[in-house]
Amino acid sequence: MTTPADHTVLCRDGTALRVEDRDGTLVIVAPTGDQALHAAGLMAHAVVPVVGPDVEIVAPHVPHVRDYLRRHGGFASGGAQALAILKSAGAREGAAPPPFHRWPRRVLQPGAR
Repeated sequence: MTTPADHTVLCRDGTALRVEDRDGTLVIVAPTGDQALHAAGLMAHAVVPVVGPDVEIVAPHVPHVRDYLRRHGGFASGGAQALAILKSAGAREGAAPPPFHRWPRRVLQPGAR
């Protein structure tokens, strides 16, 4: 039997996240209105409309979750289930996506479609 603490990740500044695996999809539940969600690129994966004190982030990239944790002072502690889910999701993703400002520019060549 798992407890809520098993699915929780705590940041050094006291911010807590709930980490879930819903049929192989990583879901993060975080406090609504947290500016670090926007800065880390997680709001692109938010379920809208946001109702209540928490926002669900569905299928985020694990490097973006790590960035969010860094913005809250880093990782302090985590439940066994939460850590296992994050490790599993990271292993399924492969290489990290490039930062937003570093995407390759594509230039069309004459005759290209």
